[in-house]
Amino acid sequence: MSLFEFSDISKSEKTIQRTWDDFRSASAAGVFSYNDLDAAKANTTFLKVFDDLFSHCHRFFDASAGSVLSPSKTLMRAGRLLPADPEPTYSRFIPNKDYITKHNRFSPPGVEWLYLAIGDSCVAENCALKECRAVAGELFGLCQFKLNEEYSEKTLVDLTIAEDVQYEDLNRQLENSADDIRAREVKEAVDGIMRKGYAKTPDVSDIKKEFTKWAAYTYARLLSKQIFIPVETEDKELMYSPFQCIAQYLLSLGYEGIVYSSTVFPEGKNVVLFDKNAATPIGKIKKINV
Repeated sequence: MSLFEFSDISKSEKTIQRTWDDFRSASAAGVFSYNDLDAAKANTTFLKVFDDLFSHCHRFFDASAGSVLSPSKTLMRAGRLLPADPEPTYSRFIPNKDYITKHNRFSPPGVEWLYLAIGDSCVAENCALKECRAVAGELFGLCQFKLNEEYSEKTLVDLTIAEDVQYEDLNRQLENSADDIRAREVKEAVDGIMRKGYAKTPDVSDIKKEFTKWAAYTYARLLSKQIFIPVETEDKELMYSPFQCIAQYLLSLGYEGIVYSSTVFPEGKNVVLFDKNAATPIGKIKKINV
């Protein structure tokens, strides 16, 4: 007999979409600003749920910068160039508030956070270009970065932990773990009765751990598939304001950046580093005509 009854995942998808839409609408209506976390948590279901789950499950999302941005991975940043521009230098790819006039996914204009594409060389290049919405005929510069050693032990939030798993697999893993724990506890109870005349109190701590992991990965999967979707409107301030609020929430907890899936290049991942000096340009800048 199954220990759990997994409800229709479509209900959860609709709920997270609805609360996300409410989150965005409240921000657009001026109920709170992107960096007013108290007001955002007080007035939105989404951030209250996110805060509650993250406080219990953050260890599953925590990742050292050195492990995610290791030397085996290519970290790439692209920049649009004009034919008359001089040869690009490293400074062209370092965030400068004077030139950040548009909203990015996790930061408003003027915020000097470093966005990088992650992957093997080909994936990182293509992801970086896609994130810039490159079109045929445009000229781009591609600059590779490396993580500075002093940041290798800093902690990032990895929102891509469930990118390659299915809900059915997560449910099956939880059910299998519960069956194993139940069988173990029944055996120990029987052994206790036979040897001592009484059964010990069942140990349920393991199932709590497994359930917490299931909750973290299921929620991450919901975020990945329902929230991180391509932005189809020019009103990026409206669409990105909830993400910017989440970034402020994670920044307030001491994290150094966020790893997230690319919405425009499914094979790629991105990272936003809250300190633009956490990584340094390396190698030759590549110029390409798209």
